[in-house]
This record gives sequence, structure tokens and C-alpha cells, in this order.
Amino acid sequence: MTSTDLGTTIREYRERAGLTQDGLGRLVAVDPDLIDQWEWGEEAPGDGEAERIAEVLGIPPARMWASDAVVELAPDGDLVVIDLVIADPVPAPAVEPRRQPEPRAPSVIEVPSIWRRMGDAAASDPRRTVWVVAALMVAVVAVVFVVVVLGTGSAPSTTSFGSSTTPTPSEADILREQRDRLIGRVDELTVELEQAEARAAAAEAEALRLAGVDGLNNRLAAENELLRKAVVVSSAGDEVQAVALTFDGAASPSGIVAVLDTLGAKGAQASFFPTGVAVEADPELWRRAVDEGHELGNATMTGLPVTSVNTATLRDDLTAWQTTVSEVVGAQYRATWFRPPFMEGFTDRVGPDAVRAVAAEIGMATALWSVEPYWALFAPNGPRVAGQDPGAADVVGYVVDTAGPGSIVRLSTESFDLVALPGIIDGLRAKGLEPTTLTGLFEMQERLLEGDIVLDGDRPTT
Repeated sequence: MTSTDLGTTIREYRERAGLTQDGLGRLVAVDPDLIDQWEWGEEAPGDGEAERIAEVLGIPPARMWASDAVVELAPDGDLVVIDLVIADPVPAPAVEPRRQPEPRAPSVIEVPSIWRRMGDAAASDPRRTVWVVAALMVAVVAVVFVVVVLGTGSAPSTTSFGSSTTPTPSEADILREQRDRLIGRVDELTVELEQAEARAAAAEAEALRLAGVDGLNNRLAAENELLRKAVVVSSAGDEVQAVALTFDGAASPSGIVAVLDTLGAKGAQASFFPTGVAVEADPELWRRAVDEGHELGNATMTGLPVTSVNTATLRDDLTAWQTTVSEVVGAQYRATWFRPPFMEGFTDRVGPDAVRAVAAEIGMATALWSVEPYWALFAPNGPRVAGQDPGAADVVGYVVDTAGPGSIVRLSTESFDLVALPGIIDGLRAKGLEPTTLTGLFEMQERLLEGDIVLDGDRPTT
């Protein structure tokens, strides 16, 4: 392994542990400047120093003294070679809107006031009216029975000078007519009772149908929201004339301050992915970042190797980040984006289903990137597009040339990336691409699709 390869390994494990070069220097009892020389391949540590570094950072022997190939030690003990395959983000399914029931035509049957009031009751509760109508029918039948008996039976007789008095024929006719009218009304009430029963059955069936539709819509909406959050994004659509600037790594506070100063001077915004430990160590610094309009994404509390733990441990670690950042910022801060430290488990640009599902449960989508100058220019196993001795100007040129509409750029807050940041911002704007946060990038894409903003020349306008 060359000194450059060994330096890269030391740098990766130091950042994963959340240590600065000063902190690592104190732990292994060497000058921080010497660690900086090791990490950039200018010097190589001695055997004793390398052993102390491996012990402090937990670097496997396969990483400290391997061949030129860059490998990682998986939990089952096999060596895994890193490879990148770019994949497009997965679109979310649409939810069919709920269909409203058609209005019903009002009843046109004219009935006396007592029956009209009963009909009004049926509109609110058809099943109650069924029993009311049944009771009234019984009462009507009883009246009919009495009338019939009175109309066909003998009237009480009175004796007057030894003779009896009977009803006149005209009275009998009147009683029979009343009887016939009551019998006809019973028939009408029977029809109304059947109609009320039919309306009650229809109303109950409609209520069950609507309850089923509501339940289905709610379930689909919840599933759709989870699917939206479970996606992995590396870029937005190419119709968005903007670029998301994102910063990773456990840099020294002075590096973060320099980045914030540059962003403020240029009027640009960015997304940062610190560990919870880093936020806890410098609360004022990260409060400033949020106050100035920048975005914090969840990179786990401790720089956790997300594929080496169970889902319960991962969930606890991500939740601990949320709690810590909320306490520091002074509000209930909810991260929108999750980024696995060092892209562990996500080299295929898709990642493990279980990890994406845990992040989605907490309300976060997984954000990777499409442009990374460190990989292209400095990584021992990268393409080294600028040769063997790249500098800040090469970082500017690579980012500006490679980034396009909707790109997500991954930078660090150290070394050449820090020096190159002003030139990167100016170069992107010269191409008509506005630097922004991850959330700003995808909100701009959504507003473009909805027609809320249009493109005026090379720049989006509201």
C-alpha cells in the first residue's frame, strides 16, 4: 500500500470517528501537522505509529496493510470492493382522489303534516321511522276495527212508550265511508313503510361504501408518503436550473466557519451532514448555520456503520441525532434528508431496503450525490482526472464542468474544497445554475412541474 492509500484510509476512519486532526494527534501523541502530512501522502507513519493509529481508530489490518485495491471489511469477514453505479430516483405512485357521492333527489310525496314530520325524521334516521310507521299502522287498524264494529253492529236501544230507536241509514253510510278512507290510508302507509325501509337500507350501504373508500384512501396516502421518503436521490430533474451544495465530514470548527463565511458573502445556501456528536461539540456554530438559512441533514449520531447494525440500533441512533439537534437549535428540528456515512451500503446507489425503510419511518429520504471532486481527483482508486498532483483550481474546474441542472454536489469543509468554494459558486452561476439546499432544489422542481415558477432566460423566476 502506498503512503497516499494509507493516508486516505487514516482520513476516512478519522472522519468516521468524528475526530479532528488535533484530536487524533492527542490520542496517538503526535503533532497534528504530521497527521495532515500522513493523510495527504506526503509522509508515511512508522510501524509503531501506524499500530497506534489502527488501535485508536479501529482500522482493520486489511485496510492498513492491503494492496492497491480499496476494500472494506464486511460483518461476515469478507472483503468488499467499492464500486459505484448511478441509478435514477424512484418516482412515487399517485393516489386516486376520493370520489364524492352524487346528490339524491328529494321526495315528492305530499302527506299531511304529521306524516311530513315523520318523513323528516326518516331523512335523518330511516331505521327509527320504520318502527314509528309500524306503530301507527297498528293504531289505524285498531280504529278501523272499531269503526267497522260500530258500523255493522246494533246501536244501544232506548225504550219510549214500549218502542226501540235504531241509527238512520245516513249515519251508517257516513261510518262506512270513514272506514273505507282509513283502510285506504293503511294501504298508503304500507307503501311508505316499504319505501322508508328501502331508503334506510340504501343509506346504510352508502355509509359502508364511503367508510371503505375513506379507509382505502387513508391507507394509500400513508403508503405513498412512506414510498416517497424511502427513495434514494442522487440528483433532481434536468429541468431545474439549480445545484444543491452539500458538505460532509468531521472538519475542525474553523473549517465550518470558513464555509459559512464564504456562503454568506456569496449569498448562497447549502446542506450540511454533521454527526450528532459534532453538533453537540459546537452548538453555537450549528445554530448559526440554521439561523443563516442552511439545512442540516442526519448523518447518524455517531457516524454509525449503517449496514453493520440491526434496525433497532439504527433507529435509536437516527432518533438520537434528531433529539440532539433539536436541543441545540432550540426548536423541534426535523431533518428531511439522511445520508449514510461514507456511503456505506449504498455504493449501488440503491442501498439496503431495511436502512431506507428505517429512515423513511422517521420521515427522511436518503440523499446521495452526482458530483464529488474528492473521488474524481484525489481517491487512490478514483479516475484521477487531473493527474497525480491536483489543486484547488482543478476542484473548481471539475465541479463547474461536471455539474448540470439538478446536480447534487458533495464537498468537504477541508483542504482544497474549502479554497475552491468561491470559484465553484461563481462558476455555477455563470452557467445559470443557482447553488441551494437539497430541499430548495426539490421544491424548485416541484414548483416547476406545478407551474408556479417559469424559466426567464437561464434563471428561474416566481
